[in-house]
Amino acid sequence: MKQMFSRFTSNIAISNRIIADSDTIHLSRNMPDKLRALMAQLGGSSLDNGLYRVHTFSSSYYWESIIGNYFAAYKDKICPFSFDWMGRQFALDLKTPDRILMFDPATAEDFLLNESLEVFHNETLVDDRLETLAEDNFLEALKSLKKPRINFDQCIGYKKPLFLGGVDSFENYEVADLEVYWDIQSQIYHQIKNLPPGTKINSVSFE
Repeated sequence: MKQMFSRFTSNIAISNRIIADSDTIHLSRNMPDKLRALMAQLGGSSLDNGLYRVHTFSSSYYWESIIGNYFAAYKDKICPFSFDWMGRQFALDLKTPDRILMFDPATAEDFLLNESLEVFHNETLVDDRLETLAEDNFLEALKSLKKPRINFDQCIGYKKPLFLGGVDSFENYEVADLEVYWDIQSQIYHQIKNLPPGTKINSVSFE
């Protein structure tokens, strides 16, 4: 199992790794062995200054609930394993573990990637990393924000959400707490999702 992600690990740089908790929760979780191997090897790692990060067993369990609250159709059906600098979460479909799902908090969209965990890491994140993780944008965002890196629990999000007319530009970027960012995007989306197109939004309330 340790060699399963060898091409991936030989092509990335681990910027730092948080001290993993006891993670005894993984013993009772419904988790594919391949995913268990990934987290055992790289759980808590922040790669290339925050471009891509791998969940620990406990943070995976924690984010399963957060993603399910935003994307209700996937509640109790996924196992998150990583996330990128934009706060997008990657997860395995527990019913079909050879396919990956990606959840974007900024657009409330979910995407299906028809590839296995090994292919995603050893091929997609090595050969097509620039496109898959928008690495050039990440480097430009860090430069614009005058940051050398982002922490494990941070992302680069929008000051003014896209839902409220925010622009997808570097001027609209800011470093945000990952969980807070997801919570804000989720609350905004669920308040406006049923409004007719063109509705003028004067205010949004947060709990």
